[in-house]
Amino acid sequence: MDQQLINKTNELIAKFMEWKTGMSWLDDGEFETPHSQQKWIESGISCGWESVKDFTPEEMLFNSSWDWLMPVVEKINTLYVTDGEEFTSPLLIADIHKYVANVKIEEAFKAVIAYIKFWTVRQ
Repeated sequence: MDQQLINKTNELIAKFMEWKTGMSWLDDGEFETPHSQQKWIESGISCGWESVKDFTPEEMLFNSSWDWLMPVVEKINTLYVTDGEEFTSPLLIADIHKYVANVKIEEAFKAVIAYIKFWTVRQ
């Protein structure tokens, strides 16, 4: 999967997770996430490492980090239990579970995207 498609799907996941985006005075495409990461920050005359929770889709790690992907899987499981089969596809859920169980993060990422696209159309 190329980086441009990964960025687009990262944004789709961030919106699915209902993360807030942008500040009123600065819309830089960043989403406020529950994840914390050290980033090199340069502002004015000072610079240094800071712990940040705001990430652009390019900086998100859904396709390579279980710490990022598993909360999405947990939300999908909650929606599946809550909504029954009305808004979900058991086959899409089964694919996600299969790839998570087999520790195949790239395939799990793709299955999560397929589910989110399916779910979004039905909302």
